Amino acid sequence: MQHINIAKYSGPALRAAAIVAGFAISVAPAGATPPEVGIWYDDTGRGAVKIDICGDTLCGKIVWLKEPVNVKGEALTDKNNPEPSMRRRPICGLPVLGDLQQMSEGGFDNGWVYDPKVGKSYSAALDLLNANTLKVTGYAGMRFLGKSLIWTGLRKTCRPAPPTLRRHPTKWRPRVTRRPLVQPGKRRSPLLLRPSLAPRT
Repeated sequence: MQHINIAKYSGPALRAAAIVAGFAISVAPAGATPPEVGIWYDDTGRGAVKIDICGDTLCGKIVWLKEPVNVKGEALTDKNNPEPSMRRRPICGLPVLGDLQQMSEGGFDNGWVYDPKVGKSYSAALDLLNANTLKVTGYAGMRFLGKSLIWTGLRKTCRPAPPTLRRHPTKWRPRVTRRPLVQPGKRRSPLLLRPSLAPRT
């Protein structure tokens, strides 16, 4: 290992080097996760896409479907894909976003989006409107001629299930509403009287 003798450097040179090093550290990016990363409901509310970091870009895949099976009870597949070899891919888990690059002016662009309903891919851009609203634009050629959809962020967490009655099965009894044997204002029938009060024959 090569050692550097700093004794031969003057005081001003060392101070200048320290300032430069400190400046480089201060301006280094923090590497914060983009707010676009997360799970988003699509514009129909019948599916959800998880956007994640893939290398230097963003990508996304379907992670939830309201109706994941067809009328035959079979899992939905990418049946409209122009490539026959890909038509058996399950929709749940299907990649639908990719290669989205962060723009200096904000947002992400130069990526692609795949629509399994028609089996077509388009250029894609993402614009975060607020913490819970994402605009997804698909276009062919010029972006301003494309179509934009609004996705809603999934920010809710699952609540724990309430405690069941299995812990104390003997402490629970069904609630039974008891009706009086005799309606108010009516004379009680001898058959309903207690044995001690029934008339003797």
